[in-house]
Amino acid sequence: MAAPKIAFRTSMQIEGLEELRETLTKIAPNEAKNILRAAVHGLAGRVAGEMKQRVTVLTGEVKTGIYTLRRRGKPNFPVSDVRLRRTDHGLMLEFGTSKTKAQPYIVPAVEQMRPQVPGYYREEFGSKFEKAMARKAKRAAKAGGKP
Repeated sequence: MAAPKIAFRTSMQIEGLEELRETLTKIAPNEAKNILRAAVHGLAGRVAGEMKQRVTVLTGEVKTGIYTLRRRGKPNFPVSDVRLRRTDHGLMLEFGTSKTKAQPYIVPAVEQMRPQVPGYYREEFGSKFEKAMARKAKRAAKAGGKP
């Protein structure tokens, strides 16, 4: 008998992405969408890292099963998920069972990070933007140096 599928979702939404995208399209139109996607994915990676630090099981199965996945979102709405490979084991650990007590790591990680998300997003965005502009300058210098 297969284990029932259980869906557990929590999300964070970042305000001001639309205004940021508009500004970026004026500065670097081709890179704007990719920079925003990379920043959101970097933020998801931070959440995954925090969750991994909070997992207390000795086997490491849950810890190694936490990963990030980029999904196709709307053009102005980048999406990255933090997922669990062994959802059944991970959720039993999070919420407990009739035989074991809960050892939450998902909700505490998200709640602890929630107030810091705008700062983390600025850091991720700044890092991704600087790298994109450096790549663009390097390509321009390379193209300009050709006869």
